[in-house]
Amino acid sequence: MKAIIYAGIGLFSAASVYGVVDYYSTQKKGTLDKLYKEPQEVVVTETPVVVDNPAPVDVSKTNVVNKVAVSKAVKKIKRRRRTISLDDFSRSRIPDRVVIEAEKPVAPVKEEPKKDQ
Repeated sequence: MKAIIYAGIGLFSAASVYGVVDYYSTQKKGTLDKLYKEPQEVVVTETPVVVDNPAPVDVSKTNVVNKVAVSKAVKKIKRRRRTISLDDFSRSRIPDRVVIEAEKPVAPVKEEPKKDQ
């Protein structure tokens, strides 16, 4: 069992040394800075085709429908500014809040005098 543990410790140590060496070598090459950057995509747009003589359109034959614009009601968002009570966030233990309940008054009980026998 000890041999397995020692072998694991040795492999872990070798991996950490290799990781540190690899980190510094990639930092010198500059590939570490480019690791998470995505290349910018080039967008190619086609030039519009210009028509010199468009065909005449007869307005009386086309069906023109007036579109009614539908407006959506704007929902107002109420934003409240939250405050943090520093009494609740301290380095010490937060004390439990004690709830005090009102006691019901109880009428005193009259004791009868004891009779000697």
